[in-house]
Amino acid sequence: MISTNKEDAIFKSINSLRRLAPRWVLLAAFLALAGCSEREIVDIDYLCTPQTALDIVCGLQSPEDAEWLPDGSGLIISEYGAMGETEGRLTLMEIDSHRLTYLYDSQNVRANVTGNLWGDAECQESSYFSPHGISLSQRPSGRWQLLVVNHAEVETIEFFELKQIEEHWFVEWRGCVEADDDSLFNDVTAAARGFYVTRFAARGSTTGVILDYLFKRKGGIVKRWSIDKDWETLEDTAGTMLNGILWNADANELVVNQWGNSRVAIYDGKGNKKREFKYSFPDNVSWDGARKNYLIASKGGSFYANAKCTLQLPEHCSQPFSIVEITPNSDDSKIKYESDGRFFGASTNAVEKDGKLYIGSFTGSRLLIADVHD
Repeated sequence: MISTNKEDAIFKSINSLRRLAPRWVLLAAFLALAGCSEREIVDIDYLCTPQTALDIVCGLQSPEDAEWLPDGSGLIISEYGAMGETEGRLTLMEIDSHRLTYLYDSQNVRANVTGNLWGDAECQESSYFSPHGISLSQRPSGRWQLLVVNHAEVETIEFFELKQIEEHWFVEWRGCVEADDDSLFNDVTAAARGFYVTRFAARGSTTGVILDYLFKRKGGIVKRWSIDKDWETLEDTAGTMLNGILWNADANELVVNQWGNSRVAIYDGKGNKKREFKYSFPDNVSWDGARKNYLIASKGGSFYANAKCTLQLPEHCSQPFSIVEITPNSDDSKIKYESDGRFFGASTNAVEKDGKLYIGSFTGSRLLIADVHD
């Protein structure tokens, strides 16, 4: 346990480094605080070539989150922009050919000809696009809605409509909602007439993020926005560095990954906790429709090792990880897939189809495809 005097000293030291870029501040702080050496893992593959039962799709920018197209022919991928430090884009990857097609980036911004149809009428399409978590769902009208966390000039949730002409899929901007406070968002999931979103921490406060983790301060929380009630906060969901989120209406379950607490917490729709699981640094959560289970990417190593990965953007980070499977309304969970990270590391998400896991990361230029068999 760090004493109050030491906490004050750490705080002053970090503040003295604030002239540095945010990720260098993190490194300096973690080097000072970790007080330990971390085993170096060397990347054994530089050429993006497949290995036994493992394949790689290259040419992506940090494929942090992914959703299946409605017909299962491809993945919509969120190419991460490092919490707004750089821009990113939405990309479509065809499963059979692995061909990549850009769906949306800041070059696609239009003049709001159609207006804000699905979000807050006052929210305008941003000229800066730095995506994070995404969520695809079907609206009551049958139209496909893609929600995207955007670290723009202000934090927003962007609404897109996913459409298809013949075999061609594309997206059109349909609106947005701005954060109502200083939240730094992480992930989003659709809900009736709106969405749930995780607040990771306070935006723009590197010092605050570090201290949140060290002292397990509850700077993260789940917020809900709806067209009827605007913003609400689910007070009982407060935790440290909230990350992935998924709403399962059929099971009345809201899965929330408390990254800083190394907990997967499951609530009902009003934010009352039902149960929790302990897995290290759980990142995004996805729904496996075929097996009717949640899939969660869980990173190994220490907090210091995870922080070092942020300094390697956009390079590959060889951080160990596991993909965890959790059954709705049950205490059943198991590790479905695990890796030492050398061929591909620092996983943030996984989706499954036909015995293959498609695994993304917040670093590097690769998407991993791994054969899995029960």
